[in-house]
Amino acid sequence: MPRFFFDITDTISMRDEEGMDFPGPSEAVEEAKKFLPLVASEEAPGGGDVQHFSLTVRDETGRAIYSAVVSFTGTWLAA
Repeated sequence: MPRFFFDITDTISMRDEEGMDFPGPSEAVEEAKKFLPLVASEEAPGGGDVQHFSLTVRDETGRAIYSAVVSFTGTWLAA
């Protein structure tokens, strides 16, 4: 089963050195689509009112096969 790696960038870049096995790239991308919003939901509350979270999926050769970005923007409204 091929191994895929999920690199995350928010205020810092975190390269996935372990990876996960999936039957193919489509399944890895589906997992990435679920995983990135979870990362954003955990990190956004403490990080400020504007944040961007990106995820890149790499295959076993290190080639990037998919990229996604989730943005959080909070705005104070007048009371």
